[in-house]
Amino acid sequence: MLEVFKDLIAYFKERKKMWLLPIVLILVFIGLIMIFGLVTGLTPFIYPFF
Repeated sequence: MLEVFKDLIAYFKERKKMWLLPIVLILVFIGLIMIFGLVTGLTPFIYPFF
C-alpha cells in the first residue's frame, strides 16, 4: 500500500503534475471519512462537517 503512494508521488514529480497532489489527497481523505463513518461509531461526530 505504501508503495502505491511512493509511485504516485514519483509520477507527479517526473511529469510535473504536482497540482494533482491536493486533489488526490482530498479524495483519499473523503474516502477514509466515509469508510470510518460507516464502520465505527464516529458517525454522529462526522455529520456536522457535511
